[in-house]
Amino acid sequence: MHVTWRVRAASGTFSLQALHPRLAGREAIDDHAALTAHLAARRFPAPRLVPAPDGAPSLPWDGAVWRCSTWIEGRAGARLAPPDEARRAARLLGEFHRATAEFARPFRGGLRLHDPAAHAAGLRDALRRAAGDPARICWHAAVAGSSERVLAALERLALPAGLPERVIHGDPKFSNFVFDEDGRAVGLVDLDGCTRASVLYDLGDAIRSWADAGVQAGPARVREEVIAALVEGWRSAGLGLSAAEREALPRAGALVAWELAARFLRDVIEDAYFAWDPEGWPSRREQNLAHAAAAIDLADQLEAAIPRLRERLERTC
Repeated sequence: MHVTWRVRAASGTFSLQALHPRLAGREAIDDHAALTAHLAARRFPAPRLVPAPDGAPSLPWDGAVWRCSTWIEGRAGARLAPPDEARRAARLLGEFHRATAEFARPFRGGLRLHDPAAHAAGLRDALRRAAGDPARICWHAAVAGSSERVLAALERLALPAGLPERVIHGDPKFSNFVFDEDGRAVGLVDLDGCTRASVLYDLGDAIRSWADAGVQAGPARVREEVIAALVEGWRSAGLGLSAAEREALPRAGALVAWELAARFLRDVIEDAYFAWDPEGWPSRREQNLAHAAAAIDLADQLEAAIPRLRERLERTC
């Protein structure tokens, strides 16, 4: 979401970011500063905040709010996660959950990327407003049928109430893990989505993104061997799940995929959130329509795989 540069200086290599307006508020910045300090104290391999000259965690300048962090050397995770690297990255994700177990400070700002009920409510509200807006009624028609399917799925697959909450990363896509030349996971970046929620949202988001072979793979799109490897890797960090969490885990990937589809469909109507690639798409709305269709296709396949995943993950958990 941020505009990011890699900066090389005599004192080292750094990440310099002009923060997205939704993450440039004082509370979000303070959350990030407190969490990165906590991780640094526990020597967890995540970026370290570099204070501004006045000691503040950010610097307002030239119409933006800027943040500087240390750079973790290595390569980002590949588009298709190999099972061995998925296992190593998942162990690092588990170590992140362990390192943040004693982080007691409340999160006061930032984004809550995973909240299916809230995203469903946002989609319903966008549909309601678009139905009475002549400028957007055509986009309402474009997403109405898909929205009904998505909203039904979010209700059908909702996690049970009362699950334990932990600090979660919020966006553990494979490209947010840094690997060395030997394929070892040596860093975890992009901590702006951190909050407290069920750990199944992190595991579900990893399942959704790491196990996706792409729409060109057709019926074989879901790589179940990667899902098994990531759950094994996460547990190898010394973590466990409650009985209720183990029961819900096989549907977590499908739930997160349906949730992402809801976010894309909402942005078809509102045309305000996701970054637009003007070289690849004539408009953000058309880009979001295509991304929503891909998310729905993957969600369908992940949901169809739930019985197989349940049997496979019972042996892992």
